[in-house]
Amino acid sequence: MEARDYITFIQEELNQKVRLMRQIDDEMYKLENMRSIHIHAGRIDETGKIVIRITDEDGENTIELNSSEIYKYCVKHDVEPENAIEDIIKQGITGVIPENEN
Repeated sequence: MEARDYITFIQEELNQKVRLMRQIDDEMYKLENMRSIHIHAGRIDETGKIVIRITDEDGENTIELNSSEIYKYCVKHDVEPENAIEDIIKQGITGVIPENEN
């Protein structure tokens, strides 16, 4: 591989990472300040973390999500941010890692 090929490869990898981080940010902004009967989400703090409280007949669960955790999950499980967030929340509620349904 020539230097130009390496540069192109690195640029493509960085572009993919930036695209994924933007998608994660978009999904987290959708969660921010979400309110319903059973779900209360706070604001995203300066570290990129959001706290979600889920209350149901089994009690209350507090789940903390941060963008780096979601990024790692997306890469490891080859899923989109929306699915990663859903899986992480399910794991926080049940304690069981959901099976990848792809």
